[in-house]
Amino acid sequence: MRQPYRDLYALFRHEPEAEAYFNSLPSYAQEQLSASYQAVDSMERLRDYAQRMSRSYPAEVIGGRAYLPAPTWY
Repeated sequence: MRQPYRDLYALFRHEPEAEAYFNSLPSYAQEQLSASYQAVDSMERLRDYAQRMSRSYPAEVIGGRAYLPAPTWY
């Protein structure tokens, strides 16, 4: 395992595959990760956070875009 970087953006500068992975995530996950950019200091942590978010937010992918389910209250 590589040494952790200072934050998400330092990770992007040193590991281009991390930025490509980030860009492949749904926009809600990108927003959450960007808000917590200081906690994401390695590719392993990036994948871990993204997987946890996908379990928390069940999204449906339609045409390459992710959509959250409709609210259950009316």
